[in-house]
Amino acid sequence: MRFIMEDLTTKETTHFFPELWVLANHDSVAAEGMEYVYAKERAVFVDLIGRINPALTSEAREVIALFISASIEGMTVFVGYKRVWRSCAEETFNIAAKAFLELVQTAQNDDIAKLPDPKSILSQASR
Repeated sequence: MRFIMEDLTTKETTHFFPELWVLANHDSVAAEGMEYVYAKERAVFVDLIGRINPALTSEAREVIALFISASIEGMTVFVGYKRVWRSCAEETFNIAAKAFLELVQTAQNDDIAKLPDPKSILSQASR
């Protein structure tokens, strides 16, 4: 994960992946290629998640891997090459790595399968 996050700050990655995302919206070959690349990345995450928390089902591991991958990719627009928040990349990566590890270590299958109703969360927060 750390390698992938640090790669976000390179010119090549900052320029290539957002362009791929746009192209994938309009071109099926680009969309298939993008999914292939991200599937390979997530497969590594799924394996690591299983090693850290073997009690998780394969479905839970997949969902957590998807969340981690999406979270990392979303950082590109903020801490990528010549981005406004680039100077905070290292701190951002530290927070993410800690949060991802804690998530994987403490996640339970029910956490993934039974998401709370957003309305109940909002009503509890307003009390």
